[in-house]
Amino acid sequence: MRNTNARILALGGTLMVMLAAGATPAIAQSFDGQWTASQQFNGMTCNFQLVMNAGRYSELLQCGPYMTMQSGAYVYQNGVLARTVLDFEPKQRPIIQGGPLAQTGPNGRRYLPGPRVHYEANATPPGGTYRVTFLAGNAMNWHDLNLGGNITFYRAR
Repeated sequence: MRNTNARILALGGTLMVMLAAGATPAIAQSFDGQWTASQQFNGMTCNFQLVMNAGRYSELLQCGPYMTMQSGAYVYQNGVLARTVLDFEPKQRPIIQGGPLAQTGPNGRRYLPGPRVHYEANATPPGGTYRVTFLAGNAMNWHDLNLGGNITFYRAR
C-alpha cells in the first residue's frame, strides 16, 4: 500500500509539473493585453500602442508630432493574423492651396491673401494580414504578408 501511495503522489506531482509547464505556452500565445512597439521611419521614431482583447483591437501610432488611431476586429488562424478596420482617425486631412501672390482689396490696396485650406476625407486604412511568431511570453513578431517588413511588439501588461 505504501508503494502504491508513493507512486500516486509521484504521478500526481509529475502531472502538476506537466500541467504547469503546459499552461505557460498557452498564456504566452495570448493576444489579450496591452502591447508596445517602436520603429524608425525616415529618421523619425514611431511608437505603437496596441490593445487586443477577444477578437477586437485598438492601435495608436505616434510619429513625432503626428498621431493616428485605428480600431477593429481580428481573426487569428494557422499563425496568420488578419485585421479589419472598423474605425480610424483622422477622418479628414487639410489641403492647403496657394493663392495669387497679391490681390487688390476693396480699398484698392494690394495684400498677400495667405494660403487657403479645405478638408478632404481620408480613405479607410487597410487592416493588414500578418504572420505572427511568438518569441517569448511577452514578445511577438509580426511579418506583413502584403507589404513585407517586420515589427516586434512587447507586452506592456
